[in-house]
Amino acid sequence: MTPSSRAEHERLDHGAEKPSSLHGMQRAASRARVSRTIGRFVRRAAPVLRSVARTAAPIIGAAKQGSRSVRAASCAIDDPFPSEDEIVAYLEALRPQQLSARQVLAESTAAHASAATSSQESDSLTAAAAALALSEAGPAIRASLPEIVRRTVILAGILRRRSTTRPAIRAVPTIVRRTARALSKDSARSRSASRSVGTTLANETCSVLAEPYELARALQSNILASSSPLESR
Repeated sequence: MTPSSRAEHERLDHGAEKPSSLHGMQRAASRARVSRTIGRFVRRAAPVLRSVARTAAPIIGAAKQGSRSVRAASCAIDDPFPSEDEIVAYLEALRPQQLSARQVLAESTAAHASAATSSQESDSLTAAAAALALSEAGPAIRASLPEIVRRTVILAGILRRRSTTRPAIRAVPTIVRRTARALSKDSARSRSASRSVGTTLANETCSVLAEPYELARALQSNILASSSPLESR
């Protein structure tokens, strides 16, 4: 989907945000700054993150530690990388996602995880963010919470290895929520959700980290919810 068609689709679905007061204008200006910061980061980090996603998917999707048998076909993304201006235009056409209090807390916790000064702190915060992101899922999905959290912590550890990719830990709540939705659909089709946790998480990781527009949207959701500025090195 082209940037223009993406933006038009979002406008038709949600409508453009129209500031009608000084507060609204200030909020719009703040969103514009956030969009520009995200656009700059994604444009620079997208090639590295796509490569990292391809490497990480078999690791976090493996049924057993050390196994690489998972099929992560969704990482076969070779679309051209968008420009900074294209990413900004896409974000500015989106209506901010409405999140519950628990999901806002998940986003804030992930933001802290991305800025943690030690791997132990980052792991603990990532685990908390993943658990919070799953807190509103159905009982069948919550039963898989330990497995999802364990694999998500592995993902965050991979992202933490480079300063360029570390801010992408902020995308953890989005990846986890997408995983929960996909598992719910599988469960509704009478499939065993527990057997597909690794594969589903791996595929959703690829869908977010290897696709610049999805990554930008996840970062926008995180920054607006957490009120924590994006810091990259």
